[in-house]
Amino acid sequence: MTVENIRENRGKLINIAVIFSLMYMSQLFIGSLPKVLLNLLFLAIYASVLSVPKSWWSGKRLFLAFLIIVIEAMTVLFCFMK
Repeated sequence: MTVENIRENRGKLINIAVIFSLMYMSQLFIGSLPKVLLNLLFLAIYASVLSVPKSWWSGKRLFLAFLIIVIEAMTVLFCFMK
């Protein structure tokens, strides 16, 4: 990334950093390997949705990202909640 790209995407990068720090402080990256991988996948999809240019946005792509996040959330609820 160039300095211009960082300046343009400063808000997005701050948003991703805040989400990561909240997940880290909530200890979502501590535990079993599937749990950690699921949380990393959630963070990666969230970051990728934020970082793609608006010209790449389409209803189908956003719906697919939303669907993956919902499936991840349901997996966490059913598999990892005690």
